[in-house]
Amino acid sequence: MRSQFGPFVIDVRERRLEREGQPVALTPKAFDLLAALVEQPGRLISKDELLRKVWPDTFVEESNLAYNVFALRKALGDTAEEGRFIETVPKRGYRFKAVPTPVGDGSVGRSISDGSLTASSSPLPRRRLWLAAPVVLLPLLYVAARSGPGPIETDSLRALPLTSLPGVVRGPSLSPDAKYVVFTWNGARQDNPDLYVQQIGTGSPLQLTTSPANDYSPTWSPDGRTIAFLRRAPETQNSEVWLIAPLGGSERKLADVHPRLPFYRPLSLSWCPDSRCVVTTDSPGAGKPDAVFAIQLDSGRKRQLTYPEGQVSDRDPSISPDGHFLIFRRDTTPFSGAIYRLRLMGDGTADNEPVLLTRTLSAGKPAWLPNSREILYPARGVLWRLDALGGSEPMRLAFVGQDGSSPAVSHAADGRQRLVYVRSFADGNVWRVETAAGGASSRAPVVAAVASTRSDVIPNLSPDGRRLAFLSDRSGESHIWLADTDGANARQLTTLAFASSPGFPRWSPDGTLIAFHGDPEGRPDVLVAPAVGGTPHVLTRDLSNGGFPSFSRDGQWIYFTVNKAGEARVWRMPTRGGAAVQVTHNAGTLAIESHDGRDLYYVAAVERTSSLWRLPLAAGGTPVKVADGIVLGNFDVVDGGLYYIDRVSGEAGGVAADRTGDRTRLQYLDFSTGRSTAVADDLGAVGFGLSASRDGRRVFFSRIDSSVDELMLVDDFR
Repeated sequence: MRSQFGPFVIDVRERRLEREGQPVALTPKAFDLLAALVEQPGRLISKDELLRKVWPDTFVEESNLAYNVFALRKALGDTAEEGRFIETVPKRGYRFKAVPTPVGDGSVGRSISDGSLTASSSPLPRRRLWLAAPVVLLPLLYVAARSGPGPIETDSLRALPLTSLPGVVRGPSLSPDAKYVVFTWNGARQDNPDLYVQQIGTGSPLQLTTSPANDYSPTWSPDGRTIAFLRRAPETQNSEVWLIAPLGGSERKLADVHPRLPFYRPLSLSWCPDSRCVVTTDSPGAGKPDAVFAIQLDSGRKRQLTYPEGQVSDRDPSISPDGHFLIFRRDTTPFSGAIYRLRLMGDGTADNEPVLLTRTLSAGKPAWLPNSREILYPARGVLWRLDALGGSEPMRLAFVGQDGSSPAVSHAADGRQRLVYVRSFADGNVWRVETAAGGASSRAPVVAAVASTRSDVIPNLSPDGRRLAFLSDRSGESHIWLADTDGANARQLTTLAFASSPGFPRWSPDGTLIAFHGDPEGRPDVLVAPAVGGTPHVLTRDLSNGGFPSFSRDGQWIYFTVNKAGEARVWRMPTRGGAAVQVTHNAGTLAIESHDGRDLYYVAAVERTSSLWRLPLAAGGTPVKVADGIVLGNFDVVDGGLYYIDRVSGEAGGVAADRTGDRTRLQYLDFSTGRSTAVADDLGAVGFGLSASRDGRRVFFSRIDSSVDELMLVDDFR
């Protein structure tokens, strides 16, 4: 039976959902849920009833139902707040609000109005949030943001573009009088990020810094006299805290910070209310997790404020304007963590018992409102407001904040509050390079392999060369998908509820398994799933963490990285589970075995430009560096050599720095000669994940094809 609601047609018998004649991708359980709701329109269906109907004879937690409702709404272009199709009845269940009508084969995507056949209305096209722009593609190790449903504000707000600059705009901070905003921009040529100051409502931005290093995360002091910012060298994780006057002039270095864990989004700074110190993330020392420190302006002395334990990291600190509270995000994975509140004492110390404010989610940097009670933070691609002292549920901002991040609020002289935030979204796709032979210069143009209106990234080619595994959010959440090498016959592989999202899928040599990493249990783990579908198995549950898996060539082992106290090393474990053993003793993250099984190739890091190493797997083998400048861990081993992506100039930023360096190119390292040659040039803004056929004639990679990054202004924020 086929029935229509809005622009959608559902065929329960064929298990197919269409929108205006085009198929809509749904997971099996999401489709079952939709069918159950459509079957009884207008009726409140309890959560228990839906759990029994969608998961018969299976015990699942209520969170699975909430997750599938969320995914279904995404596919329908619906939201909990709007509730155009699915209404949430708090604490009870859900109601399907539309009235489905039977349709024939010729009426797909149309509706009858005033006796004539007219095109049915459809939701506005939705653009996807990408936590990176062309020059700073975030590793989609953990990308999709998650939190429970919350209410929406009803007061009408209006956001207008504040900047329309080409390239990447990041990290705004308002002056105390709300007349100016400082931000990072990578310039008219998109070649290097520097600090700029813009007067709101008039003029062009004034460039403050000109360093060839990466300047980021500026913040305006409460007294209006100083701007603090971070400066990062392209090849390291280390950053420096610098100070400059708002109108430019000489700069002063305040301190070095050396966080131990890799950071896939920028560190941030904020000020103490008396303008005498700044707070940021730093390492307390070897073997200890990154914590929040206050740094005194007069002496550079550091004072530790938070004391995390275990495999966590405290990031994005902000002190309330009245100086009574510190909020920060405690990350349990590289892209998921919860926001905490910590009381500050009169003697400059902090209470050692932080209070949890949010559930685990992939939130961005929080910001205090001037009332020292409420905070704003980005999550799920929108901005949320939360009473940080009262313990209420977060509230989504209405009418503004879509694709928003990095909010900043300040009081204008007339008493109004101004809100500035970054609106950022981009389109990523999988592309293919073809050569006549492995390592031969490519004469054919680069062509799209997997492309859609959603994000399709991190490809991995199956051993038979017929299918690609990749990461996509075309179902509304980021999941592992499989498709033919031209993008046809795509199907979703994973359906687990992740705290953020999975990433870096790798095929087993026989094509029966897919290994990937994710956080279904709120921590980084390696998982293995049947390629035909099924429940993934968590392989690294008995370890502290795990990520970036790949199979040995005989399929008996899985290599992966374990991060201990900021030091990443390659380990391996039997594919079916068992004791894990450490393989590398120098820095190692993503590892791939040679086809003859004799050597292991690995990069030191994937969040920044890194070196590539070879380790003979025979007993006593010594690692040897074989190449430098690998961009975002992009390499793959083929017969006779390996492919990697680097930049023509050798310069590049990391994922938390918007420096392009120069053109990206595909290189081939010939094992017999030890020399590298260029195969293809001008690949564009490459992302994560490079995969080649064993004969080296086809190479797949992901890149950002379009993006928008701009500052938005809400002039009368209430």
